[in-house]
Amino acid sequence: MKIEILAFLAATLLLFVTFSSHTQENLVKENYDNLDNKISFASLAVTAPLYLTVPELPIVDSINELYQIDAKSFKIGILGHDSSVYNFEDTIRWPIASLTKLLTAVVAIEKLGLDKIIQLTQEDILMEGDTSNLKPGELFSVHDLIVAMLTVSSNDAAYALARSYNYGNFIEAMRDKAFAIGMANSFFIDPTGLSTINQSTSRDLEKLANYIFDKYPNLLATSRNKENFIIENGSGRIIKLSNINKFAGDFDFVGGKTGYIEEARGNLLSIFNWQSQNILIIVLGSNDRFLDTSKLYNWTKNRLK
Repeated sequence: MKIEILAFLAATLLLFVTFSSHTQENLVKENYDNLDNKISFASLAVTAPLYLTVPELPIVDSINELYQIDAKSFKIGILGHDSSVYNFEDTIRWPIASLTKLLTAVVAIEKLGLDKIIQLTQEDILMEGDTSNLKPGELFSVHDLIVAMLTVSSNDAAYALARSYNYGNFIEAMRDKAFAIGMANSFFIDPTGLSTINQSTSRDLEKLANYIFDKYPNLLATSRNKENFIIENGSGRIIKLSNINKFAGDFDFVGGKTGYIEEARGNLLSIFNWQSQNILIIVLGSNDRFLDTSKLYNWTKNRLK
């Protein structure tokens, strides 16, 4: 009798467990079947959220591909710092065109002095591609000739500065200064940049920019103005010069220099002040130097946030 009772209880318990199991299974299946958006059973195995970490792009990310930079060489740096923010082909030697005039200005300051008065000759005025409206026989200070170089890229002014010192000696002084600054991959044969033999690299030009900013911080001050005025010392004639640099007048533009000859395409050295840092951007061999510089500047600002 005890065995029969135990057997009955065991059968009843098994039936209850089986019923409960099927009931629970059916409830789960019913709830699942009623879902509007079914999920896979494999996903149910995930017991914790899955977070995908996207790493920050490294410094060597392809700016060229992301921003479609056209320049053959470019460099981004911060003046006063040894390390650059970004380099692309910064050791390629390239005809730098009128970026030459930055070195011409330095040598003129150091060899002639800003107050020296120079009388222009017919030889000076015969230089090609000039829009400074200078005339033979007129008298200008070295200071004002430098202003003409940096505002409208006056070839007349550059040639007059070199000739007044002794042309050959001036060119030699340019080479000596470049060597002293550390511009080991640069060469100069004229003060204007009209010759394709005037060549440098964006790395060397960064050294020149740092030298200028350290020794002559006000040299580029006039290059940020939309307009500048120079005085002819003989007659007192005032000449208005309209800046050819598209960044001139922008609140964050510190200064810079344009350069163009057909063989070099567009070159541009620009300094911007952003978050109390002087950002240097150099582009060489660009079909749109201002657009390339703007893209690189925006990339830099986003990265340095």
